[in-house]
Amino acid sequence: GIRDLRMSRGLGDVYKRQMQAETYKNTYTFDYARNRYTVKFQLDNGEKDVIQNGYYGSEIRVPVPKKTGYTFTGWDSRVEDTIPDHDVTYTAQWKINSYHIAFMVDNDDKGAVYQYGQTISRPADPKKEYYTFKNWSGEIPQTMPAKDVNLTAVFEPVVYQITYDLDGGKEYYLSLIHISEPTRHAQIS
Repeated sequence: GIRDLRMSRGLGDVYKRQMQAETYKNTYTFDYARNRYTVKFQLDNGEKDVIQNGYYGSEIRVPVPKKTGYTFTGWDSRVEDTIPDHDVTYTAQWKINSYHIAFMVDNDDKGAVYQYGQTISRPADPKKEYYTFKNWSGEIPQTMPAKDVNLTAVFEPVVYQITYDLDGGKEYYLSLIHISEPTRHAQIS
């Protein structure tokens, strides 16, 4: 039979393999070039694909991609540890993330959960007794960003103007009176 004696790397990409036939004690030397192959990682995140060119059996360096608003879930097929004997392409797989937008009205959350990039529905202006809704504490995004958003309703107290007609016919105006709880008093005659 034939048995391998040694394999050594020569100059450049040429390898030598010596084999010996046990019967005749002859030594044969074979020179060959190792084949190069391409491993391509399609990131699908707006960045350039990662391409590795190398020799069959070389280690594969696997990238870990990132994509705003998504979670990387792996590659479309199992990535080998070493470069195979053919060109191969792997494509990144992504799961879209969901985020919460809170519309807080007196510690009551009127918000919802949206997927990244989904159009946000603006809620109706909230109502609060003895107050007027002014605005939200921040800008409401058109679409859901890649983070949670917390907004709080801003209210102003209702302001009433009261006019007093005193016996002399002179009028006095008082403003900025905040009535928090209306009350009814008996009229004294």
